[in-house]
Amino acid sequence: MGKASAGRNAQADGATSLGIETYLRLRQDILDAVLAPNTRLKARELCLRYAAGLSPVREALNRLLSESLVRHSA
Repeated sequence: MGKASAGRNAQADGATSLGIETYLRLRQDILDAVLAPNTRLKARELCLRYAAGLSPVREALNRLLSESLVRHSA
């Protein structure tokens, strides 16, 4: 594996790690009722709250959606 390939893998792992960290923090805030039930979660606001980019926040929200801890609304 070349340097460029290894660098891409490290970046992908970093993005995934940030997604997991964001997911865990957001999940805990939901379970601890730091975020009140039926609160509209806005991705851009969550980015600021958790100091994460849009991709990790979306990754976290998708995981929480699959666990039925959040729901999608139009």
